[in-house]
Amino acid sequence: MSTPGITYKLALALKEAGFPQAGHQFFFDTINGPEYAILFFLTEPMKSVGAPFPHDIASPTLEELIQECDNKETRTGFRELIAPKETCEGDEWGVTCGWIARYWDESNDIKAIGTTPEEAVAHLWLKLKNEKILK
Repeated sequence: MSTPGITYKLALALKEAGFPQAGHQFFFDTINGPEYAILFFLTEPMKSVGAPFPHDIASPTLEELIQECDNKETRTGFRELIAPKETCEGDEWGVTCGWIARYWDESNDIKAIGTTPEEAVAHLWLKLKNEKILK
């Protein structure tokens, strides 16, 4: 089992953009406010409901994020995750200093960068939703 590698702020952005909240094992508990968000683990995923309480926010794992980057209608989706280089340098995508998540199909080539693999794929999912590639 992998653990989530995203921040509360990014988990909140995912939720606000429509990322599914059901079926996850990790949640940020914000009952005392976002400044006191605590990451907690459920022994079994909440398959039939959303987060355990309305104030909780799912913190998806890398596997869950990759799965949600698939376009079910066109059967295309997440393509690759590139590890960071030892030094930050320019390349064909500009200056990159982190993990790169990439999606492409016949008409799109979209990349996102993050400090962890989970963060990169979460940013990719947000871009795919923003570009209306994912419904």
